[in-house]
Amino acid sequence: MARAKVSDVKSYTTRAFASMTTYITDHKPEDIDEDNYFHTLSGRYLYVGDVIEAFSILDGTAEKPKSWAEAKYKVVGMDKFNTSVQVITPWMNFEAGITNKPADEPEPEEKPAAKKQTAKKAA
Repeated sequence: MARAKVSDVKSYTTRAFASMTTYITDHKPEDIDEDNYFHTLSGRYLYVGDVIEAFSILDGTAEKPKSWAEAKYKVVGMDKFNTSVQVITPWMNFEAGITNKPADEPEPEEKPAAKKQTAKKAA
């Protein structure tokens, strides 16, 4: 059973209402969705109400990913033995070189190029 690694925490931002943790790993989304995956981070990085932005590197490395999956979780419960999270945003797949577009979405249709208008010189 896979568990979260402290070394995979890339940033931790404290806010007035909750904290945001960015977590980047080579574990697969199915592993991350298992019960109690984030318990190893509890008490040090995670508290009830915090948000976890999780990235699963599917191909490439964390420094140069070729494709990855992204999801967001909220910590809803925590005790000495368990940490419960709720999915805020389900897993979406992305590919490098494509900005803000999940890999499974179709390409947008091309718009026809606008005609250039040139100004006429007064004679």
